Order: sequence, then C-alpha cells, then structure tokens
Amino acid sequence: MGQNMDDMEFRTLRYLSSSGTVHMRRLYRTLGVDLDALKEALSRLKEKGYLREFSHGGFTFFSITEKGAEALTRPESATASSEGEGESPSKGSKKQ
Repeated sequence: MGQNMDDMEFRTLRYLSSSGTVHMRRLYRTLGVDLDALKEALSRLKEKGYLREFSHGGFTFFSITEKGAEALTRPESATASSEGEGESPSKGSKKQ
C-alpha cells in the first residue's frame, strides 16, 4: 500500500531524476498535465518521502530524494506505466 506509483507520479520522479531541482511551472509545462492533478501527485510523492519541496523568492521548487531515486529502480514502482499494466512484476527480477 502506498509504494506503487501512478503514471503521473512515475513520470514526475523520472523527470526530476534527470533534471535536478525544478520549478513547479516547468514541471507543469514539461509534463503537459492538469495543474491540479500535478499538485495532487506532488503531494502524494512528498508524503511517501520521494521528493522535497522548498520555496525561494516566492517560487516553489521540487527535487527528488534518495528514496525517490531508489523507488524508480524497483520493478514494482513502474507497474502503472508499463505495457503490462495490472500484471505483477516477474518473480526473477532483482535490484541491481
């Protein structure tokens, strides 16, 4: 419960993983998603400890945490965005 991510959460973490610290507007524009839905996904990711939020000069920024980076490498974290949605990850997969 709570460890699997939906597609928006996965895409957000993946983008932050490759882009570093990002302003919320940039996330919104780059991901091309509904702003309210993005805010909800960001809130869920913060609750899970996968990202951190901070403000500077009245602007809100986000960056991925170590826990968030680890979540991207786990097979179960990508189940919502894989072609086999709804299928469980193969039993033989190991964390590298």
